[in-house]
Amino acid sequence: MDFHFKKAMIYDLDNTLYPVKAIGDKLFAPVLEVIAQDEKQQANMDGIRKDIMRIPFQDMAKKYDFGPALTQKGEEILQETTYDEKIPLHEDYPAILEMPGHRFLVTTGFYNMQKSKIDLMELEKDFQACYIIDPMKSDQTKKEIFLQIIKDGNFELKDVMVIGDDPESEIAAGNEIGVETVLYDKHDQYQTHPANHKIRDFRELVTILIN
Repeated sequence: MDFHFKKAMIYDLDNTLYPVKAIGDKLFAPVLEVIAQDEKQQANMDGIRKDIMRIPFQDMAKKYDFGPALTQKGEEILQETTYDEKIPLHEDYPAILEMPGHRFLVTTGFYNMQKSKIDLMELEKDFQACYIIDPMKSDQTKKEIFLQIIKDGNFELKDVMVIGDDPESEIAAGNEIGVETVLYDKHDQYQTHPANHKIRDFRELVTILIN
């Protein structure tokens, strides 16, 4: 039995370490109320309520053609939005703490919102570093942060693994760099995907690391 030790394991946050739907109704209520007041978006609200829980706001604004005014209103609200209630981590979260190597957290979103979630879940104690990419403040991408982590840690590509729920975000970035990627698909939404592996539970990671 051969154990493929990874020196760096990079995790996404939203819908990877915890389910956004557990907090989304309260978290996004103010911005959803504003969007629903726009007549052009009323027919799209079911889709918007689902998408706001899983993709960045800027991407959603483009998808539904919010236009500059509504996009700006939404961004202004979300820039000031934080969360202050208990956030449930996925029940399998403790399994990642048993994995060897350094753990890094990389998330995209509004800084105040993401930081409040990280603080509430006390994630900084579990990760060597937590990176928040705020599109309102930076043009950085997950790919660039991954490359920075690799450079700063002097890691070889074979020593790095990226784990997340979004095939078009962190998984795509990891694939472009050439590191091993794991799609965390808790509810088996993706029958086809670009990741090297797919899991529904973090306890399955050990089966990937053991050949």
